[in-house]
Amino acid sequence: MTKNSAVVSDFMEDWVRSRRWFLDSANRKAAIGIIAQFMHLPESDLDYLFTDQDYYRDPWSVPNIAGIQKPIDIAHQVGVLKESIHVSPQHANLSFVEEAKKRITQSS
Repeated sequence: MTKNSAVVSDFMEDWVRSRRWFLDSANRKAAIGIIAQFMHLPESDLDYLFTDQDYYRDPWSVPNIAGIQKPIDIAHQVGVLKESIHVSPQHANLSFVEEAKKRITQSS
């Protein structure tokens, strides 16, 4: 781990907590209001947010490693990439996400 691991862990915990707040259906109206204000848009333009018409967002911010790997593999198979890379485990460190989840579930 790096000398800034504690700071990164704190940031990730805050990120996951805020993401989970935005994804909580009880907060949907307030969340859309915040986003609309930030984007200078009417709330009605954001009716699709946090519904099945929107992108999926993992509530714990865990990246979809298989979803990232698949287009890399296809690009290699069709010759766009000379060499393939394997996202996990070399390029995917989920320890900060796992630590954030642990902190949040222990404090609940």
